[in-house]
Amino acid sequence: MLHWLSFTLAGLIVGFFIFHITLDIDLHYRRSGNDDRLTVRIWLLRKFLIYNFHVPCLNLTEQDNGLWIVSNLESGQDEIATRPEREKRFIRRLISIYFRYPARWKQIKRSVRYFQRLYVYISRSINKRIRCIKLKVSVSYGNEDADVAGWMAGVLWAVSHVMLMQMGKRISFAVKPNICISPAFGRNCLEVDVICILSLTVGDVISTSISAFNYWRRGVVRHG
Repeated sequence: MLHWLSFTLAGLIVGFFIFHITLDIDLHYRRSGNDDRLTVRIWLLRKFLIYNFHVPCLNLTEQDNGLWIVSNLESGQDEIATRPEREKRFIRRLISIYFRYPARWKQIKRSVRYFQRLYVYISRSINKRIRCIKLKVSVSYGNEDADVAGWMAGVLWAVSHVMLMQMGKRISFAVKPNICISPAFGRNCLEVDVICILSLTVGDVISTSISAFNYWRRGVVRHG
């Protein structure tokens, strides 16, 4: 009896610590000149890097009289170039299904709507648990016309204010966001530097995963 109580108590203590392990999602977007770079890092206990992902550049390429996004993705030591041909085949297949198989197209639309609802449900569930522990935004817009540069700086301030209000409705801020928007006179430029660190616990991830699974199972039973 004593051993059983000891194991139970030890299990509860271990589970408590696991549920309160913090995960930090570090998002860093930087645009300088014509170069874009997005870096995503996930930290465990704010010390151990467990995931690192880079999008070094996003380019538009013209193929078959259309514009397609091409990027190089870096994860760890690997680098993968996206292939617009796959996106074009996917779009052609959707067009073919739309005209040749109306019943299948309706089924695809129902599936898309269902997964949209599932995404919204997961987003609302996880947003209640996420804390933003750092948000730093630095934007510099420049134009040879000083009036245009000043006007655009004002517009960017207004847009950032609206975005912060919307973010505040969804997640909680541990610290006050640091926003800096400045005009650059006499030159054409757009430089952006955004650092956002989101924090949640392993328990939050587990709880959201269980809720999402139950929501998905109810949907399968209802439509199955």
